[in-house]
Amino acid sequence: MQVDFSQSLTLVCLFREVMQSTSRRKRQKLSEEVKLNEAEDRISNLPKNLIGHILSFLPTKYAVRTGILSTKWKWMWTSISNLDFDDQLFLHSSANRNSDYREMSFLKFVYRVLLLLEGSNINKFRITCSQVSDVSYVNSWVTAALLRNVRELDLCLPLGSSVLIPTNLFSCDKLEVLKLGSGFVLNIPSLVDLKSLKTLHLSLVEFMDEESIKRLLSSCPVLEVFALFQCGGKNVSVINISAPALKRLIVEYPAPKCWETSLDEIGITDTQDVCPYEIQLNTPNLLYFAYMGLVAEGFAMNNLSSLVEASIDFELCYDQVEDRYDTAMTELLHGISNVQTLHLSGDCIETLQFYIGPRLQVFRCLTTLELSVKIPAQWELLPNLLECSPNLRTLGFKGLMEEYYEPGKFQGWYPPKRVPTCLLVTLEKIKIGRFRGQETELEVVDYFLTYAKVLKIMDIWFDRYQRRQILSEYEVLRKLLEIPRGSTSCKVRVTCQAKKKGG
Repeated sequence: MQVDFSQSLTLVCLFREVMQSTSRRKRQKLSEEVKLNEAEDRISNLPKNLIGHILSFLPTKYAVRTGILSTKWKWMWTSISNLDFDDQLFLHSSANRNSDYREMSFLKFVYRVLLLLEGSNINKFRITCSQVSDVSYVNSWVTAALLRNVRELDLCLPLGSSVLIPTNLFSCDKLEVLKLGSGFVLNIPSLVDLKSLKTLHLSLVEFMDEESIKRLLSSCPVLEVFALFQCGGKNVSVINISAPALKRLIVEYPAPKCWETSLDEIGITDTQDVCPYEIQLNTPNLLYFAYMGLVAEGFAMNNLSSLVEASIDFELCYDQVEDRYDTAMTELLHGISNVQTLHLSGDCIETLQFYIGPRLQVFRCLTTLELSVKIPAQWELLPNLLECSPNLRTLGFKGLMEEYYEPGKFQGWYPPKRVPTCLLVTLEKIKIGRFRGQETELEVVDYFLTYAKVLKIMDIWFDRYQRRQILSEYEVLRKLLEIPRGSTSCKVRVTCQAKKKGG
């Protein structure tokens, strides 16, 4: 049976609106009104399994509530294949009750749903808990989902729960997606069989030791997507990611101000070295790599010949002014030197300038470079970046600057003393977002239009809704027309960004 997903989405929105916006008294009347409404009659006449598919898009609490619509609908929800439990929905609906009562209501609801489900298999099982007094409940839920051949498991517990994952999870050969949030401790058994797992997300998870990481990844032969956020362990110094089939990898260790918990809860005790780990990669089929946060202790980037795209967002921390971070960044840049597309944040550019400066890695395969520049200090590395990208074809800026600078006060943009090779030979397209018409922004545009000899297109998105708008779009257009162009075939397109809703 084929499913019309556009119809499904429309019906989901209808159900969500009914469940969230109507009062208990109105819902009692709704069951009678439904019989008089043709649209609702058409929904009721759909096959039960299709209705179950539609209800699967709702949080499970709301899906169960559709049972009040009519006698026919009372047990419709029992055919759903996606379960989404969130105790926050119970906290709001039981505002006058104490926390123990709300927790017990949530626990009873989960058990009742699992008991009454008709289908033999569960497609997706998601639980988000803000409070769990007895972690044995979690293990029983996981076991119930595994017995029904769950394909996607998404669990997030309160920080500090220290729940050991039941060992039967690591022998679930049907599991394709596993997402573990805060509160879990991974002590991987010696025998692991996750032969179907393709996506793995770990956030604020504690590893018992380094071998746990190795055993987990080595038992996922078809793993394609791996995201690691703020994970660590008191007995861990190396994060070894070895996965032959991996295609996308995201690693994030943000600065202390970004952490929503005590660092020592997952084994990080030195706030001066927020990422006290060496990151080791052995991923021969990796296509995309993203690293966000403070510089790690080291990077061992092995076997990345297939890498196509990388996104680096270092956060500058002046407590990290040590030679080993210089070495770590050099190792990382060397490991990704074959990428074709590179995204660098403004903080990353500033960090690279601070540590590496002119000793930048050459990116001979790089054809697309996208930058987020916010403040003057982040412009200083641009000439080196361009010189180290001899085959660059597309250059993008999410914005040239965020702050307003009086004329003559901006000290960040200094045109290169020598025109970079890519401007003379390969650069064909430049994209500039959030353009405000400041004098220095026009100087940057002037430089590229003048010296980019093979430029074909310059796209400028003019942000007319910035608080400190300097020039109107008409004045910007007039100034752009006055700039001499080094490429006779270059076209400049200026687009005025629409005002955001609510802005």
